[in-house]
Amino acid sequence: MRILIDTNIALSVFLSPHGHTTNVLKLAIQDEHTICLCTFSISELRVVVKRKFPDKMLDLELFLLEFSYELLLTRAHLKFVIFLPPPLSSFVMTGRRDAHRVA
Repeated sequence: MRILIDTNIALSVFLSPHGHTTNVLKLAIQDEHTICLCTFSISELRVVVKRKFPDKMLDLELFLLEFSYELLLTRAHLKFVIFLPPPLSSFVMTGRRDAHRVA
């Protein structure tokens, strides 16, 4: 199964490497699921970290190099990600309450 994580989840994993969200993703990887991260979320993650935690920018780049994920390309101008049905994405992990699934 492919699990698409959004910026909120990626930020949580980055800031809390021993937190609950990180543990859930580790279990998913152990069960041979594929974690997916889109280019828009990576760009947004860099903006958020630079604004809120500027001293952690180098750590973020190291995290992105070491974290195991499949990269999904998105258009740079999109302000949202459409959650695609299988087989493009099997599951979406988000911290957003206003997220909607597209069937």
